[in-house]
Amino acid sequence: MRRFRLHYVVWVGVLCFLAGVLTACNTVQKNVPEPYKGGPQPWADQPLTASAVTVREGVNYLSDLTWESATNGWGSVERDRSNGEAASGDGRTLTLNGQTFSKGLGAHAASRIVYDLGGQCRSFKASVGMDDEVGSRGSVVFQVFADGNQLYDSGTMTGDTATKTLDINITGKTRLELVVTIAGDNNYYDHANWADARLECSPSTVTSLAGTYQIVAQHSSKCLDVSGVSQRNGTNIQQFTCYTVNNQIWDVKPFGELIETFENLSILRKNG
Repeated sequence: MRRFRLHYVVWVGVLCFLAGVLTACNTVQKNVPEPYKGGPQPWADQPLTASAVTVREGVNYLSDLTWESATNGWGSVERDRSNGEAASGDGRTLTLNGQTFSKGLGAHAASRIVYDLGGQCRSFKASVGMDDEVGSRGSVVFQVFADGNQLYDSGTMTGDTATKTLDINITGKTRLELVVTIAGDNNYYDHANWADARLECSPSTVTSLAGTYQIVAQHSSKCLDVSGVSQRNGTNIQQFTCYTVNNQIWDVKPFGELIETFENLSILRKNG
């Protein structure tokens, strides 16, 4: 009789345990939003040819450029559309707090999009936030990195957070990374928009200005001259009649905003 009771108690315990596991599994499954019940749908893209993007003078939209690589937490990164669902091209018009955007990138946390800029651009601008298609749900953090250094962190943003506008100096930077994290929880409804994402570039800054020049004053047509052909620190710089002499010849090298400054002065005359 005692053995029967012992077996009974053991089997009851096993059944209760199994029932608990099934209940827990069902509860977890019920808590998973419908689009995500099929499990993760990660996506990645890396073009076969990795090279600096080809940009034109002025504004260049990121959705028109080829990224070096891109990863996304759910479905593909969409160009000029919201993330939508798992399929490529299933997004909607990019919308942040009622404002629509015709250009931009639709991502889903966790996401990382990398561009090789080749030092050709001076600023990155965008409006960021959760797409209106998820309502008040979701939570993400937008981050911008250039050459491995973090230049921007939005803090946690949800579907209720006001749109944030970015205007970041990237002069001379080579590698631009746009990152969206899951803000420490799950990635449900983390539809993150890099709306109106664009670069302002001066490709001629690097490709045509670097070289050897004379610097000519517009008002006098005289050249920038090192007094007395001196090589000592603290020597005076003056304007003087232009000759082909070493103390009037200057090397212009790509170095951030310095090149742009010279370009805007429009006082360069290339030697030879």
